[in-house]
Amino acid sequence: MAMEILAVICLLFLLLLIHHWRKQRNAAIPTNWPIFGMMPGLVQNIPRVHDFATEALKSSGGTEEIKGPWFANFDFWVTCDPTNMHYILNTNFANYPKGPEFQKMFEPFGYGIINSESHLWKNQRKMLLSIIGHTKFESYMEKTFERKVLHGLIPVLDHVSKARIKVDLQDVFQRLTFDNISILVLGIDPLSLSIDFPNVAYKNAFDDVEEMIFRRHFKPETLWKLQRWLQIGGEKKLTKSLKVLMNSYTNP
Repeated sequence: MAMEILAVICLLFLLLLIHHWRKQRNAAIPTNWPIFGMMPGLVQNIPRVHDFATEALKSSGGTEEIKGPWFANFDFWVTCDPTNMHYILNTNFANYPKGPEFQKMFEPFGYGIINSESHLWKNQRKMLLSIIGHTKFESYMEKTFERKVLHGLIPVLDHVSKARIKVDLQDVFQRLTFDNISILVLGIDPLSLSIDFPNVAYKNAFDDVEEMIFRRHFKPETLWKLQRWLQIGGEKKLTKSLKVLMNSYTNP
C-alpha cells in the first residue's frame, strides 16, 4: 500500500513538473524549483534566449535575481536599469569586486584586465585606454576594419549569394571579429573569414576556452577541479586549447 501511495505522489509530481515545464516558454520569469532553481526554465528558453531575457527584465522592472541549482555556483543578478549600471560601474565601483570565485572560474585568463582587481585593474585600464584612445591607433583600427570588410566580408557574402549557399551568419561575423582582433592584438591575419571557411586551430581553441569556462559555472567547484586534476572531460579539453593558444602566441 505504501509503495502505491509513493507511486501516486511521484506521478503527481511528474505531471506538475511537465505542466510547469510547458509553461516556461510563455513565463516571463522562470519558476524557482527547490533543487534545480531556475535552470529548467532557462534551458527551456535557450532557443529564444534574447526575447526571453527581454521579457523577464521587462516583467521584473529591469532587475532580476537568477537562482541556479543548489549544487552549482550559479546565482546571479541581471539588470538593464541605467541607474543600477551607473551605480555599479561608476559611482560605487569599488564596492563590487569580482571576488575570488570569479578569479577561480576565469583563471585561464591569468591576471589581465578581465581577472584583475583594485589598483591592478585601474593601472591596466589606464594603460589600455591610453592605447585605444590614441589617434594613431584609432586610425589603424578604422583602416583594419575597412580592409577586412572590403576584402573579407563582402567577397564572402557575394560568393555565398551567387553560389546560393546556406551559411551561419553568426559564424561569419564571429570570423570577422576574430580576424580583426588578431590583426590588432597579434599583428597577424588568420584569414578565417574567406570563401572556403578554413578551420583555424587557435580560433577553435579560443572558442573552446570560452565554452569550458562557461561550463564551470554549472558545475560544483570540487567537480571541475577534480576533472582538472585528473585531466578528463571539459578540463582536459581546456588544457589542450590553452596549449594551442600559447603555441600561437609564441610562434605566430
